[in-house]
Amino acid sequence: MKYFKPDFELNHFSDITSDWLQKQNIKTIFSDLDSTLASHDRQAGDDLKQWIAMLKQNNVKLIIASNNSQSRVDLFCEPNGIIGFGKCKKPAASEINKHVSEVGATKDTSLF
Repeated sequence: MKYFKPDFELNHFSDITSDWLQKQNIKTIFSDLDSTLASHDRQAGDDLKQWIAMLKQNNVKLIIASNNSQSRVDLFCEPNGIIGFGKCKKPAASEINKHVSEVGATKDTSLF
């Protein structure tokens, strides 16, 4: 089984800035949801909403890739106007690879 291996270590989503995205040529971000972008079963806080707006202004897609249920993912994604996939079976890469193709992303311009 092949796993994703990190190229970057970030402490908080806000470490990803407009300048950083441009420097790294990132067009798509695949992120976990609970305990990564929001506390379990919580909606986006103001800091996250501002960050999502910055991504949109920079034409960067934020894709949620969660092991949680699709209904939890939808409750978070729909109010924020982002795409999300539940039941991704991480750390296995097969579901993520499928979603990369579905959203028209490429691995060389994506952050996982």
